[in-house]
Amino acid sequence: MSIFSLFNDIKRINRKSRLEGENITTIFGSVKVDFTKTPLEPGDHYVRIMSVFDKVKVRVPEDVGVDIDGFTIFGDVEVEHQTTGEEEKGGSSYTTGNFETARVRIYLTAYAIFEDIEVIRVPVTQSTAIPRLETPSEQPEFHPLDPPYVDETRKLR
Repeated sequence: MSIFSLFNDIKRINRKSRLEGENITTIFGSVKVDFTKTPLEPGDHYVRIMSVFDKVKVRVPEDVGVDIDGFTIFGDVEVEHQTTGEEEKGGSSYTTGNFETARVRIYLTAYAIFEDIEVIRVPVTQSTAIPRLETPSEQPEFHPLDPPYVDETRKLR
């Protein structure tokens, strides 16, 4: 996922199980990324987010360790724990208490100029994960409303 936006907001729900060098950049627009919908593979994941003149908001499950290397000008790095309602302002960097022991770790490099970087730690529940089909036989081959294909293919010019 490499995304850039000028004068527009970026809102994404992550649907990948592996994050490798993800880059999200916006100027005059906010960034909202949700990492709670698809379980991430065990190991280290890397995300870079930059926002100029608007807020960065990232949602992560509580059991995921997060290491924030942040840089803000006229803003803060904030971490909110939804389970306890606590909010922490960690300066420009922050590491969650479970980072060293977490099976899944996200290294978040975030830059915000004239706004805040906010990480929201969401309680882990069964509803936060999208169910995955385990075997190919469980996946539908076609949708019942799809029209049948009856023509030959040819190269478009």
